[in-house]
Amino acid sequence: MEEIVVREVKLSEIDEAIALAKAGLKERLGSLVIVDFSDFINFEDSYLSEGAKFYIAMWDGQIVGTCGVSLLRGKVYKLTRLSVAAAFRTRGISKLLMDKAEAFAEMNGGEYTYLSVNKTWDDAIAIYEQRGYQRTEEDEVEYYMIRKI
Repeated sequence: MEEIVVREVKLSEIDEAIALAKAGLKERLGSLVIVDFSDFINFEDSYLSEGAKFYIAMWDGQIVGTCGVSLLRGKVYKLTRLSVAAAFRTRGISKLLMDKAEAFAEMNGGEYTYLSVNKTWDDAIAIYEQRGYQRTEEDEVEYYMIRKI
């Protein structure tokens, strides 16, 4: 079986990476009407600028996972758009993506990584808590979590 490779997205792969992330959201939410896609609309500013990266997991020439990371403020980096194609879940791909994103944050002086997650996504919450993320706040829809690198 092919090995999963995690690396930075190439310009030619941005549309495919966005499609995968949107598919994961649609699968979970049923609709994309309420989702903020400003980071995708301004992809280069959001993820290809200083202090930010967008990683993809590749298997056999196809993108099977995504994860963005960007400086939020001070020494806090935000992880976004963590998504793994349904057929590739439970293979440790989210761990590989988060390892890469967290390493980038740390190499750039980050001390914490932060993320938000829908309260109904128990599997994602479990992954984050296993990695040491702790809930800091919540609203009607999401938990906000942070982890010391």
